[in-house]
Amino acid sequence: MRGCRELLVIVEYCRFGNLQNYIFRHRDQYVDQVDPKTGRIDYTIGQKYFDRTYSTSSDGR
Repeated sequence: MRGCRELLVIVEYCRFGNLQNYIFRHRDQYVDQVDPKTGRIDYTIGQKYFDRTYSTSSDGR
């Protein structure tokens, strides 16, 4: 086994919903920012998607 892997457990209280359902509904919008070559987070991966999302949601329409 090569190194140890971390497991991230997200626990959240959702008064009007279910975090698991939200994640399943939005899984097609997930952007994996881990660089496959280095194994490190690269914040530039997916930046175009985030910029586009922000610009379309912040124009007041």
